[in-house]
Amino acid sequence: MPFLLSFKGPSSFTAGRTENFERYQGIGFRKNSSYINFSSDKLRVIGLRAFFSKGMEINFFPAAGQLPTLGNETDASFGLTVKPGSRMSFEQKYIFSRLSALDHSGVLLENHLLRNKINYQFSRALSFRTIVDYTLIGSDPLRVDQEHLKRFNYDLLLTYLVHPGTGFYIGYSDQYENLLADPVALSGLRRTTDLNHATARQFFVKLSYSFRY
Repeated sequence: MPFLLSFKGPSSFTAGRTENFERYQGIGFRKNSSYINFSSDKLRVIGLRAFFSKGMEINFFPAAGQLPTLGNETDASFGLTVKPGSRMSFEQKYIFSRLSALDHSGVLLENHLLRNKINYQFSRALSFRTIVDYTLIGSDPLRVDQEHLKRFNYDLLLTYLVHPGTGFYIGYSDQYENLLADPVALSGLRRTTDLNHATARQFFVKLSYSFRY
């Protein structure tokens, strides 16, 4: 049952706990989570979001030859929105998750995501948006079947929207990973320690038109 407090601003604070049962690969697991959530838009220029939870979750990706097990899970996120003017907004978000062994013998899986988003409204119809993401995933290879991943990507989008359904779009995206082609590896790819390898790139132009009857 959640506990909710709402304040002027608007601002809110929520705390709660969940208990549930899940069956995965024929094994039953009893999970739980205690969480708190806070948000505030009291200041017109700045908005805040924060979330934290701690409980027990399943290791859905056990290493070869091992069965899924429960672990201690920690999830957290923080968001900041800044609007210096009526035309521009800046959003930054950080998401963190970690799954640790129940016997405190180490971290099984850890995930970090940092996102920056900027939007500028030139006019009612014309806008520009950019999103930059950085992802980092680490794991214990002896207990989790998950590669160590680093990824950096950005997306640029210019939009001229006449009305919903009718618009013109120009976009570009680029992605880099710690991934390199290797003919010796079984998969033909191998993970590296750096983040200098382009793995995806796209440029597109799109026109949409909504017929009205």
